[in-house]
Amino acid sequence: MSFLMEPIELVAGIGVVISGTLGIMKTKVGLWRIPFALFILTGVFMSFGAALGFAQALGALESDRNIASSLLSLGRVLLILSIAFLTYMLALLYDRSHINVLMLPKKAFDQIPIRLRKMYGKAGAKHVLYSLGNESKHIRLKEALMGWDITQDSFPDWLPAVYTLFGWGSKLTVESFVPGEKILIRTHGNFEVSENGIDGVPTCDFTRGIFAGLGKGLSSNMDSESIETKCESRGDEYCQFEVNFFPRTMM
Repeated sequence: MSFLMEPIELVAGIGVVISGTLGIMKTKVGLWRIPFALFILTGVFMSFGAALGFAQALGALESDRNIASSLLSLGRVLLILSIAFLTYMLALLYDRSHINVLMLPKKAFDQIPIRLRKMYGKAGAKHVLYSLGNESKHIRLKEALMGWDITQDSFPDWLPAVYTLFGWGSKLTVESFVPGEKILIRTHGNFEVSENGIDGVPTCDFTRGIFAGLGKGLSSNMDSESIETKCESRGDEYCQFEVNFFPRTMM
């Protein structure tokens, strides 16, 4: 059984190392890097121990059998700790967010703009979706994401990480960011993209509202509005959003 298990554990260890590395590459900020670093350490011990044990079983290496066994045991323990830590982080995220999250499949979301257009027309539907996204400025994302430092300096790294973490799309890049003046954002595979397009008009109004809302959260004395200048729905290579700032009007 040991002869069969060691190659399996070797492959599993390598897989854990790759998973942890990809996790760290995608997670650029916050405590989320810790569990992925533990995954890498776990995979190193598991891979080395399994390779050593397998070589001993084949007679290609003569050494103390207990060394390989100890490395494998340590790797298994670290794997349990890594999974437990990641589970704790997810539970902490849910506990701190204070947000009741409603899971809505993309197919169901796609019906919302259609119904809104029937009720309020194309212009009205775009305004409603934009306004809903804009409400993101009221969500305490900094607390919800466990101390991620959302500042003007960290925003260009923070937004791409959050975009992929929440599953809004496959990729986001902040092309340019001048605090208090303008943000240029590009996305790929955004969840609002319509396969058929709608009269050549950009369709990502909810996302556009989200970016405007987040822009307002970066400055205490500025408002922001967002426009979508390119959209995959109308055949563009990517969706592009411009967030423009202007002085906040005191009411």
